Amino acid sequence: MLADTFDYGEHMAGKSLAGTQTAFVGFASKVASAFASAAIAALLGFGGYVANAEVQTAGALNTIKFVYIGIPIACSVIGMGIMYFTISIRGMRRLK
Repeated sequence: MLADTFDYGEHMAGKSLAGTQTAFVGFASKVASAFASAAIAALLGFGGYVANAEVQTAGALNTIKFVYIGIPIACSVIGMGIMYFTISIRGMRRLK
């Protein structure tokens, strides 16, 4: 999918920026991973998670379920909503 955006950018700009775009995508991915890891650690800490504990509290278990089930579902629904409301026939015609 990235190759299509690179080709479109080359078509519009008249020059190939695939290397720069690939580097930016890699950097953005690492930054997003760092923020996501920090957010998950903060949520687990807020939920009462204790590392190496034999038994976690009910709050910690609920937080773990929320982090691994609730957040991905919410992000998927938000992403589908964004795609549904921003991609239109007129917008697709404009790309051509």
